[in-house]
Amino acid sequence: MATLYRIELARDQMNFTQSAFFVLLAFAIAAVAVTRRGDIRKIIILGSSFVFYGWWDWRFLGLVLVSTTIDFLAGLLIESSRRSDDQYTAKLGLGVAVAANLLILGVFKYFDFFSLSIAAAFGQIGIKIDPVLIHVVLPIGISFYTFHAISYAVDVYRGNVPASRSYLDYLNFVMFFPQLVAGPIARASHLLPQVKKGFPVHIDAIYSGSQLFLFGLVKKLILADNLAPTVDRIFSNPNPTFIDIVFGGLGFMTQIYCDFSGYTDMARGTARMFGIALGDNFKFPFLVANPRDFWHNWHISLSTWLRDYLFIPLGGSRGSSSFVARNLMITMLLGGLWHGASWNFVLWGAFHGVWLVLHRFYTQTGIGAAIEKLTGGFSYRTIAWLTFTALTLVGWIIFRCSQSAEQLTAALTALTHPSLAFNITGPNMRWIFAAFLIVIGFQLWQRKVGPEPWQAFNVGQRSVWYAVCLLCLMWFDKQPVSPFIYFQF
Repeated sequence: MATLYRIELARDQMNFTQSAFFVLLAFAIAAVAVTRRGDIRKIIILGSSFVFYGWWDWRFLGLVLVSTTIDFLAGLLIESSRRSDDQYTAKLGLGVAVAANLLILGVFKYFDFFSLSIAAAFGQIGIKIDPVLIHVVLPIGISFYTFHAISYAVDVYRGNVPASRSYLDYLNFVMFFPQLVAGPIARASHLLPQVKKGFPVHIDAIYSGSQLFLFGLVKKLILADNLAPTVDRIFSNPNPTFIDIVFGGLGFMTQIYCDFSGYTDMARGTARMFGIALGDNFKFPFLVANPRDFWHNWHISLSTWLRDYLFIPLGGSRGSSSFVARNLMITMLLGGLWHGASWNFVLWGAFHGVWLVLHRFYTQTGIGAAIEKLTGGFSYRTIAWLTFTALTLVGWIIFRCSQSAEQLTAALTALTHPSLAFNITGPNMRWIFAAFLIVIGFQLWQRKVGPEPWQAFNVGQRSVWYAVCLLCLMWFDKQPVSPFIYFQF
């Protein structure tokens, strides 16, 4: 399994940890706060989104505008056709919108990958062909905003949401800068009604959003970025040991959670400052004990999107076991491919698909209930959690090795040769394990108190919480800021 294509990423995009972003955010809040007219506030937010996205390459703003214009017009066509009972034209409008978005995504993200893959496949049977390559830069956030647009067109066709009559509102729905480049993937039924209100700014919302933003910043800069160098060093070793790969997988599992959920917290916190409630993207993924619950707790906006717009249209859970297994595997394979142009991502999707199929068989046949009764509730849950955490660890190792077949081979070879020898130092191992336990401890606290536990604090407790967060940022933020992992998707 060779990695045939590595996407070139833009390097200078604005993100939530840059001083330029805080300047933009302060300007946007101030400008919106002093403006009473909702349409002017919408223009201010849209202008801020243009600056945010165009910071790394303004030319790609044209790509987003072309995509959103097609989708906006298609939505109007679909709705008017449905009202006149012209199903053919409605389907045509839906087809144009979906095809346009998939074409843009396919050209920029997958064209070279599949071209090289086809050439390599023919090469295996002795037929040499020269692949056609376009060598394009991957626009940041393209997988996210194309999914926004596709879900909008489908929902209008299904009659779940009315087509937006305001081009300004629709542009803000797609391009709202907190969620533009890495989600959460928004639904029109949830976000468009909020956009129509014109982004009201209130001091309480700014205060609440700032708290959530600070929490995400701590997860990103203190946990994720301090884990990144050790994880990179482990996976760059061409001959890792069993212990190296186990701790490397544990470190990456913790890193990607803190990185991505930290981004989500900052996105949701920023949106909240403008009166927008974005959906949560994570619950307690480190506490789950089976693959079904994992996808109910990890990247929720993607997993529910795949369920509603792929799994259910394929037939969902209706039909025979083999039919449902097919639907699950197709959904997870495409979900893996959504993450990037690499066969290792497809393998990662297949890995999760297999466990979802097996878990469904395990529960529906009563095997799980019988084992739980035999072992006792607490023991069963503990064993199930340990087993699934180990399986998840293997999955994250596959995911982390997405850019190198040799790296994946070395990692999986190490996993099949258990030994106590290790190359990483004791302090690094202890930091990885400590970070993992910190995340588990905090998720236990969240599950007991609420997703934002500090909301229950009194004034004194909240002051201590802020002080601890700020001191952590001052004392432990020693590593260079790493790019957000999900920017590449």
